[in-house]
Amino acid sequence: MELVEAVLVSKFKNLSREEIEAMFTLSDIKNTRVYKDALREGELKGLQRGLRKGLLKGRQEIALNLLKSGMDIEQVAQVTGLKVEQVRQLQS
Repeated sequence: MELVEAVLVSKFKNLSREEIEAMFTLSDIKNTRVYKDALREGELKGLQRGLRKGLLKGRQEIALNLLKSGMDIEQVAQVTGLKVEQVRQLQS
């Protein structure tokens, strides 16, 4: 939201902040297609980032369990798709 405000202030340099706020109320901005598209894009990026982190955490947990069961590092890396160095870091 601060970015939107900054853009509006820069576009309307001859107006005060109060005058700009009077022109564009928060509800007006939230109803624009640009705002809704930006919100959707942000939510999608957040969801994708969360999924990647969750999948990595799951693979790391599986790797730890395999290491505890006695499987060697190279096999754990092959099974989980992690790099050998990542598996070594988990072991320490």
